[in-house]
Amino acid sequence: MARNRMIKPEFWSSETLMRVSLQSRLTFIGVWNFCDDYGFCLDNDRSLLGDIFPLDPNINEKKLREWIKELIQEKLLIPITYKNKRLLFVKGWGEHQTVQHKSKRSHVESCDLEQVIKDSLKSHESLVSIYLDSHAPKRKKKEKEEREIEKAKASSEDEIISFCLETGLLKSDGEYYWQHWISNGWMNNGKPIKDWRACIRKWKNLNYCPSQKNQQSNDQDLF
Repeated sequence: MARNRMIKPEFWSSETLMRVSLQSRLTFIGVWNFCDDYGFCLDNDRSLLGDIFPLDPNINEKKLREWIKELIQEKLLIPITYKNKRLLFVKGWGEHQTVQHKSKRSHVESCDLEQVIKDSLKSHESLVSIYLDSHAPKRKKKEKEEREIEKAKASSEDEIISFCLETGLLKSDGEYYWQHWISNGWMNNGKPIKDWRACIRKWKNLNYCPSQKNQQSNDQDLF
């Protein structure tokens, strides 16, 4: 499926691109439009010809292959084989294409995506982190959540009690929170706690104090 892609101003002054023909530069832009959101497209001359030059009778598969070879020689495109499929990978994809809402459809399965990218860019280590940070599915969000969860688990009883006192709650409230979270494995309704301070603020805003035994039956709703 064709997609809109960005062409940054520095494209036109790239020394690497100046080493390939005008036709190869145009082909390179065309390849972007028919890549998936992770920078991969099928390495199939007939398919690419129909996608990029559908109405130009003077361009054939032989000419297109010559232009693609130029791009491969300059390492602008990296040919790979994945599950018996020939693919082309745009080396600088993570630097130049920002895709906010990436499609789940890809030529490479999500479980293999990171390894395939690393293998493709193994001689370009600086590009690996750029690509993975900006394009690996949910990578940044997952890593951030993991850091938040580990930080919450590293909290001490004294920290929780101190925060409760700062917010006008009682020491016994902090002790209750601590025991509740420890006994539940730092989980809230089956989900890991990422911000226990937010939980305490919510509790306080609802005017609920765990030290009041007659309201302890509401624990599940509040946590």
